[in-house]
Amino acid sequence: MRWIKATATLLLLVLALGSGSFGIGDELFREDWQDRLLRLMIGPVERERERLSIEVWTDEAFYRVRDNVKIFLSLNKDAYVYVFDVTRDMQVINIFPNEFSGDNFIQAGTYTLPDNPDYVIKVIEASGLEVIVAFATDKPVEITKEHVLGAVVSQNPLEFIDQAIAVVREIPEEWATDFALCVTTEGPVPSSGELVIDSDPQGAEIYIEDQFWGTTPEHIQLAAGRSYRVELRMEGHVLWLSDVFIRTEEVESISVTLEGVVFQDGFETGDFSWLPWRTNAEIDTNEYHWGSYAAEMDPGEYLELEYNVPAGTISFFGHPNEGGTELRFLIDGQEVCRWRETGWVQKTFSVSPGTHIFRWENSGRDCCVEVDDIVYRAEIP
Repeated sequence: MRWIKATATLLLLVLALGSGSFGIGDELFREDWQDRLLRLMIGPVERERERLSIEVWTDEAFYRVRDNVKIFLSLNKDAYVYVFDVTRDMQVINIFPNEFSGDNFIQAGTYTLPDNPDYVIKVIEASGLEVIVAFATDKPVEITKEHVLGAVVSQNPLEFIDQAIAVVREIPEEWATDFALCVTTEGPVPSSGELVIDSDPQGAEIYIEDQFWGTTPEHIQLAAGRSYRVELRMEGHVLWLSDVFIRTEEVESISVTLEGVVFQDGFETGDFSWLPWRTNAEIDTNEYHWGSYAAEMDPGEYLELEYNVPAGTISFFGHPNEGGTELRFLIDGQEVCRWRETGWVQKTFSVSPGTHIFRWENSGRDCCVEVDDIVYRAEIP
């Protein structure tokens, strides 16, 4: 009520000024200023509209052949929903809508599949990791199996989601996606433990044994009694790697602060495409510091990168081999170090700001050398 009284007072003041009672206000309100103020004051309050969102999860993390599966969906708005199962070998199975279900327009809230007693969702073949993908749109769209298969270009479900929805992005005004992961097996369901993983900043991609499992923060059920290689990947940050042991019915919690980087390359693309390398070297799949690949240089071969950097440090792992091999590192043509000792050794050097040429060479005679996990970190002010 206080706001309404203040508004009325302001309106009276505007009318008084506009009527000529105060000569000093004549020029100020000569061009319909009263009308403009009135229109501004009675305009509606603009509120940010809540965006459509969907969540999907399953009743179990592990399923055996012939087990029934329940899929749960949660919507914050009424929407048209489409659900697919993508197997490890990239087969696509349409789950919902189907011939037994009704309309796929679902009201906001929680929804369960199967949605009626006329059908079941059953594991008929074990394929390992499966991805349950759900789409929600504000208008009915056509997402065919051909669209989904055409969009699956890697085992990264986020890339799959982005490309699949691009097929229909021109049609709905609002759309949302989510996915859930589960494992199907022919043998007994293994005992499991839970991995709770988070990062600062959040949103890092989680890879477990080279398989994408979502983004941080995340709760993941894994078979217990073994170690897993866990990676966190985020553009502009150092790749985080660790071996994590999962125990039966226990929770392993990990919280990681990711370091910012200017560039890095562990050659895990299997080639030299990640950075603008100039090189006559090859990729080594037998000797590497971490992951599955490293750069390998025979005598006389080199690896070179030109990059504009802030003040910071460059670090890398080098691996000269026996028999007279020698690894040489240069910045702008000036030798920074060379060494012959065998085994993986990490080297770190300070670098001034500007454009520099970083070069690694095999200056030995007989055998190859390897370089891996090159990282440039900016100096923290």
